[in-house]
Amino acid sequence: MSTLAAAGLAPLSPAHAAPATGSTFYVGGTTGASCSDSNPGSATAPFCSFSKALDAAGPGDTIAVYSLPSTQEMDVTKSGTPGAPITIEGVPDKFGRIPSVFFNTHLAVVDGQHDIVIEGFEAHDNLSSRTAGTAIVVSGGSSDVTLTRNHIEGGGGAAGITLSGGATGDVVAGNHIEGSLDGVTVTDSPGNAVTGNTLTSDSNVGIGLYGTSTGTTVANNISETTQTAATGRPAEISVDTAAESGAAIHHNILFPAPSSTDPDTGRPIPAGAAYSWGGVAYTDVASFAANSGQGAHDLVADPRLNPANDEPLPGSPAIDSADSSAAGALPTDYRGNPRRDDPQVTDSGTGPATDYDRGAAEYQGGPVTAFSFSITGDATSETISIDARATVAGFTPVASYTANFNGTQVTSSDPVFSHTFAVSSDPAQTKDQTLDVTATGADGQVGSKAEQDYELGTVIQPTPALTVAADPSTPGGVIADPTASTPAIDPVNGGSGSFINEYFIDWGDGSDQWVENAPVTSPVPHAYAKSGTYPVKLTVETGTLQSASVAHDITVTVPPPVTTPPVTTPPPTGTPTGPAGPAGPIGPTAPSGTAGHATVTRLGGGTRYGTALDVSAAQWKDGAAGGVVIARGDAAPDALAGVPLAAHVHGPLLLTDPKALDGATTAEIKRVLGADRSKNVYLLGGTTAVSPLVQSQLTALGYQVHRIGGTDRFDTALRVARDGLGSTANVVVATGTDFADALAAGPLAASQNAAVVLSDGPVLDPATAAFVNAHSHVTAVGGAAVKAVAKAAPGKAATDLSGGDRYATAAKVAEAMSTSAGHAPAAAGLASGTVFPDALTGGAYAANAGIPLLLTDPKRLPPNVAALFATWKQQLAAIEIFGGPAAVSPAVQSAVATAVGGHIG
Repeated sequence: MSTLAAAGLAPLSPAHAAPATGSTFYVGGTTGASCSDSNPGSATAPFCSFSKALDAAGPGDTIAVYSLPSTQEMDVTKSGTPGAPITIEGVPDKFGRIPSVFFNTHLAVVDGQHDIVIEGFEAHDNLSSRTAGTAIVVSGGSSDVTLTRNHIEGGGGAAGITLSGGATGDVVAGNHIEGSLDGVTVTDSPGNAVTGNTLTSDSNVGIGLYGTSTGTTVANNISETTQTAATGRPAEISVDTAAESGAAIHHNILFPAPSSTDPDTGRPIPAGAAYSWGGVAYTDVASFAANSGQGAHDLVADPRLNPANDEPLPGSPAIDSADSSAAGALPTDYRGNPRRDDPQVTDSGTGPATDYDRGAAEYQGGPVTAFSFSITGDATSETISIDARATVAGFTPVASYTANFNGTQVTSSDPVFSHTFAVSSDPAQTKDQTLDVTATGADGQVGSKAEQDYELGTVIQPTPALTVAADPSTPGGVIADPTASTPAIDPVNGGSGSFINEYFIDWGDGSDQWVENAPVTSPVPHAYAKSGTYPVKLTVETGTLQSASVAHDITVTVPPPVTTPPVTTPPPTGTPTGPAGPAGPIGPTAPSGTAGHATVTRLGGGTRYGTALDVSAAQWKDGAAGGVVIARGDAAPDALAGVPLAAHVHGPLLLTDPKALDGATTAEIKRVLGADRSKNVYLLGGTTAVSPLVQSQLTALGYQVHRIGGTDRFDTALRVARDGLGSTANVVVATGTDFADALAAGPLAASQNAAVVLSDGPVLDPATAAFVNAHSHVTAVGGAAVKAVAKAAPGKAATDLSGGDRYATAAKVAEAMSTSAGHAPAAAGLASGTVFPDALTGGAYAANAGIPLLLTDPKRLPPNVAALFATWKQQLAAIEIFGGPAAVSPAVQSAVATAVGGHIG
């Protein structure tokens, strides 16, 4: 039995043994020296083949691999000794880059060996079919083998790493595996540890324990599949019955794939499960724990990873929440970065150090870089202008931005900067260039790199043309004609034209119109609500990203409205269905239940997107909505202020994947808005939050599409208030560093004709502070917002709605709505207080219906919420729970029914 197995999987060092202290032998010719197997294997005279280096190496030695031919796999046929392993590592080349090693069948095979370390490889499947075999295979009873800090991409027909055939006492830790069929599989191999790995884009199983793989630790991992296999065992963690004994599964974050459709056959593919235990699938931690005794501190939630590198974004639940005492836990992350405590997160980790992050990467507190750019110029020079204000700061403010223009590096302390190039006469210098920008914090932490492609060097900017004239047929109406705009001309490549693919008209009154991927062939009408002089600005952009603008003022006179005696009319056909309080902003509708015997029902789809569709379908008849609000479904910040906007436009709030709009959401937008193409669709967040493709898809539906996006979540909320809601009687302030208070505040704000603006914890930025001070009445929701308002608006009368936690705060908000209405509500909403999507879409439902939204722990109903329901039970006729059983458990639903003396419908 190995030392690891005998010790019951105690915490291990990264190398599972003492550091290598012997000789180093080099493989590959990218160090500046030519390789040869007749060389001595030094850094300046490396071997070409791995086998030659292995022949020379012994216990305690290191084999440093710069490169390998894709047909050459590393067959490890000798062993180290306890305390002196043979270490095989991928090492940076002379440019400091980690080499990309390609594999056709396997990268490495360890069969029947012991005391081996394989770490630091950047390995890619080299087959165009993406069906290469498992990258690293450990088999034949191999023991004390440590596989750490490897990045494996591809191998879509197999696993990233496999332990099999009695392998024991081995550690798989700190690896990033993406695009494989399975992430890590352990078959008939007891006493191993799979710890602190990030597994993404795998299509079947994240981590699988099969056969007699007993006594295996699975801890601190992040597993997120993007496609559920149509057959096999789709789950993030799958454990056979024979492997259950002695398993230790804890501190993982699991994010199963949603249901989908096979693009080739059209057949539905079911959603993935979080766990498969003895052949039984579980979608939530509570049911899995109840039946397995496993899953302590596990989360089934969006891990909030940066799509560029699968590393944690600010606010990720992975941050400071791992078990540092787990078997195989590494003291540094897979890039060798130190463990860092996020000062903005309360540590929830366990073990000697409570600030380890889950997954392979430790959040270093660097900025998350985001930028947009434009190109202007003439036949002799061109300028690329960068706007990186969408970058999200890390632990400290952003100090500098570094842009790499295809080898030319420019650094600026200002997020808006530019660089000018001379026009090249060589067409090869103008195609398919890459622009990357990296932000650096004041503490020296380098943030994530953001990249975009561009063309440069021969295209001059387009010429916008705009005429604006009054439209006498419409009160306050104007006609803008941009059709004479001409595209850019390419003087080097044959003088060919570059079509204009974006027309953006800013009407100067807070509204705009954007047409993408289609030429404007006729004038564009607009109507102003008030008399005045407005600057109308046209911006055109070509397919090669050249842009130019022109502006004209237009003066309009809007006649005063005709006053007529009030008449009583029936409610409009657009009145939503479902529960609503008598004082709701849309007029009364009959609650689904009887006062004093409330019906507790649930609106929950299989995914957050499905729940949003179910909520919308339950509230809005065909063509009944006046507008729709769209927010990204994977991150909360830009959507936090969207609930009052949904009520303002009299429509649902729907969720979208930030990259593309799916067919089901598209169909729901068309259903609720109907054939009236003058209705508005509001898209929350800039182009780095929700892609231009989503906006293009919405525009193609024919409705009036408006993107509201600021430089950060705080600016976006302010823009929603100013541009989306217009004049507001009151303002509600909630923290923007978490979702709970802001979403609970949404229905209250809607009932008061108020906007929700965000504080950065206990601080308001200057623009938001000015907006708050411009209102006579302020409501602060949550302790952080109370402090922020007190600092920014000293002496201003403000209503304090803060409780001991998010649930108590939401209860106080609900009580405030009841007090304002003068009676208890006839209906109420309830959503999870630990994840945002259901509270967001449910909050829009509640705001439109004029009812409060309360929050709950997924597993237990908070006492103060139960007490409030009990206080209201004589008036309550309906309670709507937003989210499936994984979001709000059946136990909570039963507790609600008990509190109100009602029943589950």
